[in-house]
Amino acid sequence: MIERELGIRRATIREWLKRSVYEEGRGWKAGGYRTHTPEESERIAALKRARIKRHAYFLGSPYIRMDYAKQFPKEPLPSLWFFDKAVRDAELQTHEPKKRTKGLDIVKRLRFPIKSIVTLGRIQQAADFIGKKYIAGQSEPVNIFSTSYYRYRPLKI
Repeated sequence: MIERELGIRRATIREWLKRSVYEEGRGWKAGGYRTHTPEESERIAALKRARIKRHAYFLGSPYIRMDYAKQFPKEPLPSLWFFDKAVRDAELQTHEPKKRTKGLDIVKRLRFPIKSIVTLGRIQQAADFIGKKYIAGQSEPVNIFSTSYYRYRPLKI
């Protein structure tokens, strides 16, 4: 459709779309900053190193930003995002990144009735605790526990 509108071959359009750098000089090179200078990044890294060296209690980006504002009052203050990025680029992070615990403690979070499931033992094939559902015309929620069985429960005489 585009090729018909422009009167160009489809292969030419594909070639254009594959290019990452255009002859017009648009955009900026990867790894550089669009609005900030490397000098600002170096200043931020130096301020972070100074806080680490003097064993300051507060080492986060907001405190480095306050130090930056005091030392360079006439210059525009970079964003907090840039402070975080500059610290990461200089490899001066002082805390470990948050560990992702996807899927851990899911039974606890979903509040499965574990005692009921264990009591049912071998006869239980599948169990699903659906959670709160609302029936039309009723203001209180109803919890649904769905089960299916594959074996009869032996009765003792």
